[in-house]
Amino acid sequence: MPSTETASTDRGEWASMLGMAAMFVGTILLGLVIRPFYDANQLQAFGESGSTQVRYVFLELVMIFIFTAAILFLVRMGAKWVIKYGVMAILALALMYTTVPLAHVLLVDDPGVLPFETEDESRPNGHIVADFGPDHAVFVELDFNDGNWTNIVTSVQGDDWANGTTSWTSTHPHSPSDDTALRGDHVRATHHPVGDAQTMTLYNGAYVWSINEDGSMNDVFSCFEEALDENFEPMTIEIVGCAGAVMVDEDVYLIDAIDTLWRYVAIDEGGVTVYRQQAAWQLPGELDLNRGFVHSELLGPDHWMVVSESYATVLELEEISAGFDQQGNPTALAKTVMSVDRSGDQDDAFTTAHVGASPWFDMGDAPQERLLWLGDESGAVQAWTWNTTWGAGVAEPLEETRLRLDDVGGAVVDIVVSDVDSSGLVEVWVLTGEALSMYVGSSLIEYFVVDDVNGTTHLAVIAGDEWRIALVNEDGVQTGLFTNDMFLRGEIVFDALASIIGLSVALVMMILLYVHSEWYVVNTVGVLVGAGVITMLGVTFVPPLVIVFMIAAAVYDAWAVYRSRHMLELADTMIGLRLPILLVAPQKRDYSFIQDSEGYGEGQFTEDRPTPAKAPASSEGSSTASTGGRDAMFMGLGDVIFPGMLVLSAVQYLGGTEGLLVGLTTLLGGLAGYALLMRAVSTGRAQAGLPLLNGGSILGYVVGGLLFVGSSLFAFGISL
Repeated sequence: MPSTETASTDRGEWASMLGMAAMFVGTILLGLVIRPFYDANQLQAFGESGSTQVRYVFLELVMIFIFTAAILFLVRMGAKWVIKYGVMAILALALMYTTVPLAHVLLVDDPGVLPFETEDESRPNGHIVADFGPDHAVFVELDFNDGNWTNIVTSVQGDDWANGTTSWTSTHPHSPSDDTALRGDHVRATHHPVGDAQTMTLYNGAYVWSINEDGSMNDVFSCFEEALDENFEPMTIEIVGCAGAVMVDEDVYLIDAIDTLWRYVAIDEGGVTVYRQQAAWQLPGELDLNRGFVHSELLGPDHWMVVSESYATVLELEEISAGFDQQGNPTALAKTVMSVDRSGDQDDAFTTAHVGASPWFDMGDAPQERLLWLGDESGAVQAWTWNTTWGAGVAEPLEETRLRLDDVGGAVVDIVVSDVDSSGLVEVWVLTGEALSMYVGSSLIEYFVVDDVNGTTHLAVIAGDEWRIALVNEDGVQTGLFTNDMFLRGEIVFDALASIIGLSVALVMMILLYVHSEWYVVNTVGVLVGAGVITMLGVTFVPPLVIVFMIAAAVYDAWAVYRSRHMLELADTMIGLRLPILLVAPQKRDYSFIQDSEGYGEGQFTEDRPTPAKAPASSEGSSTASTGGRDAMFMGLGDVIFPGMLVLSAVQYLGGTEGLLVGLTTLLGGLAGYALLMRAVSTGRAQAGLPLLNGGSILGYVVGGLLFVGSSLFAFGISL
């Protein structure tokens, strides 16, 4: 039967382990509490772009090695006072990284953001078919007058949106006779921003024509021929379907209703331009523009992007083809350089597409870099890389894996890429049936949200001295100014009172640490410092980089404890100096850290260290995790910081409910590693904590990520 003393000791050990676990969890939770302050003020150590760059992780590791080497050098030089006051200065700064944000979170009312307010404006009749840029939309209306069907093409751009005006209007016949057009009342467009002047191809089933940005018209192609019927009456014969069309120079490429791509070349016959069939290719049957046309854009003289609800592709435009089979079908297949198939019954249909600049490039430095954006009915946004200098045979678009907009909250209605401040760094706007969001930077942080957008079908973004957006619906236009005060994140702003209180608390804690470094003071400072470091590094690096950091640190920790054993010497020094880069979990109520630490710091941490007054002799000493004797258990602050970094990073960069759930599983994984570590520590031997703690946290992240996020939990576009 266990003795009363043994039972008391066991209870003390359990209390110590549970207390350490509470500090482990509490430090991480405190980091989550102050994270919004870091997030809102963009307090990333290496800026937004540094969050995915491996070199900064290596820089952090190098700084850890330098710090450790410097401490050991000073120990052996006998300059412990330099260590004490140098580390205290560092701790004071780190402490402010928690106390000041915490004071703001607790004391400063969230001012929120100014509401986005709109005014109703008129709009042209018809529907938007395409645009010449973020602020320039083209409306087309079908009008019947004096027995003729006519397309009225109207431009709305810039200040027109706020004034209810238009810039220009042009007209074009909709059909060759009083009958409706060969393909009903639709009008479609292919936008091609190629060359110095932007143009647009319009087609309505009967005609294909191109217009310039100022409304002037260029060439016209007829999708029909006039002939006489058996009664010698005029009749219209469709020579080719015009479900899709683009004019390249003076030639025309057409897609008919049975997925055939045709090329017609312009020939001058006696001063009159006529079009002759030159080549034909068979297109993928999944394209099926009859099922639902989504988008068409000329990417360059050799490439045409076409998107239907069931298929997205980039066609390479060739000049000649093989002949036809006995059934009259072309024997040559159209050459595609990128295709995404959504023709399956369970696939999410495409709802919109856009070609715009990449948020991972500065448009001033790399104007040729583009992304082919695709949105679908599930709320997912994908993109493929494109370079405007690519010619025939060299295009190699790749899916942009750094894009993490897998669920924007509803079916995607429109995507717009703008640069309202002319900085070269773009904004990505995503319109759904429920909300409009603006994402900024390479991390695509959501800066601006408009919730009430029901019925909006198109978005225009107007730059200038004032920034404005226009929400277009079937009945009109709602326009409004948006400013920095409406952004969810902005420049860092300190409240004077909260800052003074935060700095004062940090000063008081440092004074207490200096004059009365008892275990509860050391723990309080340690938890506060740990929370600040966790948050700073957690919002600085994306989860995959944090994992790289954790693995490297775990390997180093194991080597430093079990092989070189210099980590034991470092722990011995820090305990002797009573510095809060560790946490202390007493096993007895009358435990005194001041008295217990008197035996430390006299040399390397060994069993023959002097026995502290009023403290029983200890077993082998302390490293990153140790009982440190029977009276208390010690754990290095790094054993809390590294798992906490991954929790904070998951919440920060995965975002939403999924981020919180993955953060929770990461924390649970860390606690599982802690339980295994405590089992090892109970033997009385010093243990390297990071291999188990980091390993458990990483496992928790992977399991939670696969459950709640999917395989994209590592897709953050890591670079050197």
